[in-house]
Amino acid sequence: MPSLPGVDSPNVFRPCNAPDVDRTQAYLDAEEPGSTLIAGGGFIVFEIAEAFRERGLSTAVVELLPRIMFTMDPELGSMIAA
Repeated sequence: MPSLPGVDSPNVFRPCNAPDVDRTQAYLDAEEPGSTLIAGGGFIVFEIAEAFRERGLSTAVVELLPRIMFTMDPELGSMIAA
């Protein structure tokens, strides 16, 4: 988790295990936010982003590295980004 102001806020989640995912789900059910921001650019991030979009949430993905899916072929990563 990056050292940024607000990372310890109640609406910031780090899904590392099943209880973390349960807390995220409970928050989404209770608060019904309209949008989400996900930090990272790997496989799991895009699985989560897809689930959020299916819930009707506007979802943005941000990545610190020069491109998403950095472990994959650059051409495939570019296609996913598009």
